[in-house]
Amino acid sequence: MFCYWYVSQVYQQVGSEPQQRLAEALEAAQAATAAADAAAEAANNTSGGAAGSLKQLQSSAAAEAAASAAAAARDEAAAIQQALTGMVWTRSMKRLYTLVDRCLRSGEPVLLVGETGTGKTSVAQLLALMRSTHLHIINCNQHTETSDLLGGFRPTRTRDRDLAAFRATAHDLLTSPAWQITGHTPAAALTAAAAEAASPVEIEEVQQALLSNITTIQTTLKTAIQIKQQGTSSSEPNLNTAAIPITAADVTVDKLQKQLDQLSAGVAALRNAAAAARAPFGWEDGPLVVAMRRGELLLVDELNLAEDAVLERLNSVLEPGRSLTLAEKGGGGAEVVVGREGFQVLATMNPGGDFGKKELSPALSNRFTQIWVPAITDEAELQTILESRLAAAATKTLISRHLLDFWKLFVSQAPPTARGGLSVRDLLAWVGFINTTAHELGPLNAYAHGAYLTLLDGLGLGLGILAGVLAPLKQRCRSLLQQQLAAAEGGGAAAAVVAQAAGELQLDAGQPVDEVTADGRWGIRPFYIPMGSKAAAAAAARYPNPSSSSGPRFNWQAPTTCR
Repeated sequence: MFCYWYVSQVYQQVGSEPQQRLAEALEAAQAATAAADAAAEAANNTSGGAAGSLKQLQSSAAAEAAASAAAAARDEAAAIQQALTGMVWTRSMKRLYTLVDRCLRSGEPVLLVGETGTGKTSVAQLLALMRSTHLHIINCNQHTETSDLLGGFRPTRTRDRDLAAFRATAHDLLTSPAWQITGHTPAAALTAAAAEAASPVEIEEVQQALLSNITTIQTTLKTAIQIKQQGTSSSEPNLNTAAIPITAADVTVDKLQKQLDQLSAGVAALRNAAAAARAPFGWEDGPLVVAMRRGELLLVDELNLAEDAVLERLNSVLEPGRSLTLAEKGGGGAEVVVGREGFQVLATMNPGGDFGKKELSPALSNRFTQIWVPAITDEAELQTILESRLAAAATKTLISRHLLDFWKLFVSQAPPTARGGLSVRDLLAWVGFINTTAHELGPLNAYAHGAYLTLLDGLGLGLGILAGVLAPLKQRCRSLLQQQLAAAEGGGAAAAVVAQAAGELQLDAGQPVDEVTADGRWGIRPFYIPMGSKAAAAAAARYPNPSSSSGPRFNWQAPTTCR
């Protein structure tokens, strides 16, 4: 009993950190805004004059800095507030947030295992926001490849930039003071070719010619350093020391060595720039490598959908060393990337057994700290979540109770393979439909239509279950909807609403099912969409009385429409 109490206290304490962070962010934003207003007022009150102009410039700069700081504080507070607006802090959510937070603080990679709609991805996004870091997300599927994680060669999209960098590097080498110091002069043809090089052949020719000249200059500089240091004559037979100003007093050994070092750096830069300008393809890091280099969070969603050959590349990243060998990049040698401070890996997966989902290999799963995320089955938590999302305060309790009763009936009567058709995510989609349409349909009618839109119309699709097996379940769900609506609207009206929600239209010969409203909308009661100006004008000319039923306006008997 004490352990349960203690764990509950930890969940409560750690789970309340986001709300505390939001309160602190809002307070910081308010203080920063006040400081920015004060700085702006001080800048406006600064007088003129010579000394006053300098003071005014300083005040204006301080006001701009304060305004930028205030904007950043407000953006941070708004981001946290937006993230928390869509989350309901039930005990299950506090538990999940606390466990993942503790794993990240200990430097442990985390694997969240649970059914869909239990908040796994939302918690990862919130934790990244609390740490003020970027979250890279990879959504795995059966076709995920290693390049989706690590990166790969892509067509070069920076051709113009790389070409400009090559020309700039060549120009820097051609205008280096080392030419004058050593008594050399770059050929005019080489200078012109370097400024106009565009094709790979031209780039290669400029590079080779320039490197040949630079090699000569480097040899001259090395000999000059030798002469300055030892005071001896040149050992190079082709070097005319009398023709170069190396004997000048201001040409010191340090100056010569500096020029030699600059030329060496310039040659390396020229080689890199030439390779980039000539290459039709270039390597681009994938989200895993980017997160490692920047020290940010990585979320691998639906981990067990990817092939084992892809997932095994994560093994070294999940070790304490956090290293990755990029053999795919090629080059002179395989690059080893080590994760910077702050780099962490999170992963999510649904339990194995569903279509396309499998268990992870022991080599991979043992490297994770696995956290089981159970489905939300507590009625109090579910009702709290539903009530927090329902917009209409007057019917919030009634609709949430109806939703909860429908959910209980469905999960108790549905086959095990079909119970996932009404997860918490589906219930929230149902609530969203109610919030959107309740002002036109009414809360209860929107509730009935939402049942078919989010669940009953597509029940069994993709599950391989025969329609006859699910027919009794659909009928029981329909009966429950009628009972719930009958308490407020009467039996006859409730049956008509449910029949309409089920799509049972009365197609009487010569009578239109669709209609055009007085405000220029077209549809089937009770759903309408606005028409364009031309269509509305044509409909008004053809049907002066929108409520008239003289002839069908849309052929609902067409084979494809009926089907």
